[in-house]
Amino acid sequence: MSSATNRQDALTGSTVVETDRDVRPSLAEQIPRLPHAQLRALIKVGRAGGRLPRGALRRELAAALLRARAVAGDGPRHLRITELGVLALVRAANPVPGAQAPAGARVLTAQDLRAPSGRRGAGRRPAGAGR
Repeated sequence: MSSATNRQDALTGSTVVETDRDVRPSLAEQIPRLPHAQLRALIKVGRAGGRLPRGALRRELAAALLRARAVAGDGPRHLRITELGVLALVRAANPVPGAQAPAGARVLTAQDLRAPSGRRGAGRRPAGAGR
């Protein structure tokens, strides 16, 4: 429990309450705990180089990530991953030993963070091939 002291402000004469606790949350407390769908969307932003057009994500997902401060607007048409978003991905990939996942939550595995399987460019013709 923090203690509070009252003092008189010399300039205004009003009472000021001072506490010994810093009111700002620590960085660990600021890292958002995102549901699986939001983590998958954040992974999509990360795979795109950290910047993605707003239309690439469903509106609800983009809004939820913006509220959680995992992404930020990057101009009128793009989203970019923030430091808190990167930390949320790190936390999801490296859960704290002994920590309990929320009921019904799916824990991300290394498989979730890998690039999707399948050949890139499948169905494309090599450069210079005739039509």
